[in-house]
Amino acid sequence: MIAKRIIKNTSYNAIGRVWFILVNFLLTPLILSYLGDQRFALWVLFWTFASWFSFMDMGLAASVIRDVAGYSLEDDAEEINKTLCSSLAFNFIVGLLVLLLVWGTADWLVSILHVSEALQGDALALAYIGPIAFMLLGMMSIFDAFLRGLQRYGLIVIASLIVSFINVLTVWLVLYYGYGIYGLVASACLVYLIQLGLLLWFSRQAFAHLSLRFSYVSLAKIRQMLPFGLHVQIARLAELASYQTDKIILAVLTPLYFVTSYELGSKIASLLSAFSALLMAAIFPSVSQMHANKDSARIWIMYERGSKYLWMASTPLFLGLCLVAPLIIELWLGYVSPDVYQALMILALGYWSTVNVAVLYNIGFGIGWSKPVMYISLLQAVSNVALSWILASTIGFVGVLYGTSITLMATSALLYFRFSYDFDRVKRRDFWMFARVLSANVPPALACLGYLYASGHLVLDMAAESRATVIAPLLICVAIYGSVYLISIRLARLLDRTDLEWLGAYCPALIRKYLFLH
Repeated sequence: MIAKRIIKNTSYNAIGRVWFILVNFLLTPLILSYLGDQRFALWVLFWTFASWFSFMDMGLAASVIRDVAGYSLEDDAEEINKTLCSSLAFNFIVGLLVLLLVWGTADWLVSILHVSEALQGDALALAYIGPIAFMLLGMMSIFDAFLRGLQRYGLIVIASLIVSFINVLTVWLVLYYGYGIYGLVASACLVYLIQLGLLLWFSRQAFAHLSLRFSYVSLAKIRQMLPFGLHVQIARLAELASYQTDKIILAVLTPLYFVTSYELGSKIASLLSAFSALLMAAIFPSVSQMHANKDSARIWIMYERGSKYLWMASTPLFLGLCLVAPLIIELWLGYVSPDVYQALMILALGYWSTVNVAVLYNIGFGIGWSKPVMYISLLQAVSNVALSWILASTIGFVGVLYGTSITLMATSALLYFRFSYDFDRVKRRDFWMFARVLSANVPPALACLGYLYASGHLVLDMAAESRATVIAPLLICVAIYGSVYLISIRLARLLDRTDLEWLGAYCPALIRKYLFLH
């Protein structure tokens, strides 16, 4: 039952995440072509600050997921309403304070960035209109967490799909009619307002006793939720430092062009992180419920099996991404920029290291193992910012890339060893399984590499190529890697009878027959 629910929620989450990634990739070159490198860099910085604003809610969204998941088992409608209303009130107040703060410091914020006089009007528009979008995001995050706590991922996906079509239409319209950054930030506010309304409506459908009353706002409830939320949020600080602060460092120390190059390269590399979020999102609420029921046996089965499945999926994605990086960049942007390629290749290794401990991370939070994650994340955040700043000051753009990748790999390893020590896990078993997964990926990687070499697609200079001409080799690489990898999985005996019980019902009969060991 647990496995079925997790797979169902993961499937819903996958639909939403994949669609969001596709829409994001579609819009990025469109926005870049209308805004140009400099204004696009401002747009990137706006979303960087939006990510930092999400840090201001003290992690209440994570606490909402955990508490609603627990209270739903007890059918405690009053506590669920207190959790929701108190969190909404807190995020609204925080958003209002941030709005006033940004409005009061807008000129100073613009002055410390490499913004030319011609772009200052656009930068100020982001500073004055942007905080409204931040407030809406804060309210949306609570309703999103509320539905996740109830494990109603399908409703979240429906809301996201509806809003994505509206988003694409409004973005195209404001760019086509020449409204630029002003129009983009205004359309973002409109889209978030619509999404907030949808999430509220779906929340009422999912929980019949939902009641938004001021009497349910409780300072005591906020105090109860904050300790766990702070641990989660401080852990997310490392993510912000690794994925967002780099762009601020580049904006301060280098020309804005490098912010654009970093954003484009990291957006492709972050497919690895997005993939882990896609697979892992359903684990946290499920583990929270199992922990509340003191079902530790299933938790550790989930850890072992979940880690194996994640490695089996993330490793070919990482190796394949590195092999076909020039093809992807050419297909996406219409040209291959050496700076974008460099950012993609260096960052991908660091992102992959964090993906490999994603099961550990989610299970750790689900069972209350939050303080060690918080401390290691603080170390990662401080180390990443310091190292990236030092290297950017000395060797420029590439220094930020190396600073981030090195700290991500080091702290991911530290997190794994601390987890294994605290819960007396046998590391040898994990190392052996990870080595088996890596070895299973060697044949498909070599086969794909051989095809790319023979077809002349390993070089960065693809000036003679066009978007249409790289589609075929890209699809051929996917087919080669996928088919050889399936054979390799069988030969390496990676899937056994227990895996067949967990996953067999969701696989076609042919795969059940030849891929799993019976």
